[in-house]
Amino acid sequence: MDKIKNKYEIILGFAAVFISLSAFKDELKNILVDLGWLQFTLADYFLVVVLSFSCSLYLYVIEHMASDTKFGSKKLFVFLPYAAYFIFIITLCTPVAIVLNWVIYKLFNSESEKAASSKDVVAPAIGIIMSMVAIVISYYVTKWNAHFQRLKIAYAIELQKIRHLESASRLFQDGYFSHSILEALKVLEGHLYKKLFEKKIHVSRNRFNDLIRHALQQNIITELDIPAINQIKEMRNSAAHSDVAHNKEQAQFALDFVRELISR
Repeated sequence: MDKIKNKYEIILGFAAVFISLSAFKDELKNILVDLGWLQFTLADYFLVVVLSFSCSLYLYVIEHMASDTKFGSKKLFVFLPYAAYFIFIITLCTPVAIVLNWVIYKLFNSESEKAASSKDVVAPAIGIIMSMVAIVISYYVTKWNAHFQRLKIAYAIELQKIRHLESASRLFQDGYFSHSILEALKVLEGHLYKKLFEKKIHVSRNRFNDLIRHALQQNIITELDIPAINQIKEMRNSAAHSDVAHNKEQAQFALDFVRELISR
């Protein structure tokens, strides 16, 4: 939740800055930007920027809402964060692209004797080149960010899994067998989620049945594992909701199965 919250704050922060400039909309309407092939006022530009940030935020919200549903694993919703980030980055690139476009166009006009006759050809060419550069930069930044975020998330999942396993072992040693089973199932959930994440299978960690179904499809677990998994899940449910006290053998079974599974 902190991750999505930070995205909200960043995008809303940028949008708020541009929206605040609407107080000067009359002045901005009088500032014309001439790129040779395109003319627009700063008021028009800021409107497009706000709409772009809003679109990016909207895509993030839709993906976040769908992530905990059965539709969250659909390719469309997996693609939404990348699209949202791409829109965000390319919007940030537009001021630089516009300034460079304007500078190059003005330099060409001042130095070329044939500027007047070639204006209709050169100006659009400059615009196309700058647009392509902005798109390529945005694409690779989005790709790099996606790769970095995947590594970061995978590391966090693995670290959390290790902590839960250590906690399960410690609780078992201290005689808290029911609590040990609760932690063991968290290890199982984390392990399956990480394996699916590495295979780029988008599924909510909170939907245990979906984790099992996708894990079976990806051969992370087999049908032979299902009885043991169901048994551990039932023990977890009874411990969490019925205050049932489990014995040492049951906790040992859960720990042994989880350790064997994650060692494959």
